[in-house]
Amino acid sequence: MKFFDPYRNLPLFIFLIIFVIFVSKFIHIIINPKLEIISPKSEYTPTKEILITGFVDPQSELTINNENVILKEGGSFERNAILKEGLNDLSLEVKNFWGVKKSKKLTIIYREQ
Repeated sequence: MKFFDPYRNLPLFIFLIIFVIFVSKFIHIIINPKLEIISPKSEYTPTKEILITGFVDPQSELTINNENVILKEGGSFERNAILKEGLNDLSLEVKNFWGVKKSKKLTIIYREQ
């Protein structure tokens, strides 16, 4: 006698597969890290130095261009970035308590006036 025969219990088998898929998607939505960038708002800047500000979940870890950023109370952050003339790519990555990562890329163009 088999414990579980997928041919005899096909509706239950299909239900279990759908249930597992639904739960995994639901968990991913719940634990998806928060990464909100407040500034810079523009892709273009006439200044060599910019201030990057935003919010993440307070228990998260944040890096900007692979450098750790210290979070303020409540998960806010700010970090200065020195730009080179022309195109500058900034990579922000947040990792939450469960190890789930989320990243955003900022492209800033610096043109001295």
